[in-house]
Amino acid sequence: MPKKSKVIRFRVNPQMDSYLKDLTNEMKALNPDWNKSELIRCIIQYFMMAQMMGQISKPFEQVKKDFNEFLSTTQPSHEAST
Repeated sequence: MPKKSKVIRFRVNPQMDSYLKDLTNEMKALNPDWNKSELIRCIIQYFMMAQMMGQISKPFEQVKKDFNEFLSTTQPSHEAST
């Protein structure tokens, strides 16, 4: 039986939307299964874990680099599609 998930919606400004679209397209070059919803889910999970593990004290550029490396080795979860 499929696991149900909750829908969380939020608004972003046009610049953030553009950034997320660009990042999603970059990830699709590595794996066509990526979509914006999967990307945002992954971002939230990654940064929640980083916060719990005390990794947020790193400089932003290092956290960004680490996250991009993490994304390049992560597959979309396919829990929900948009």
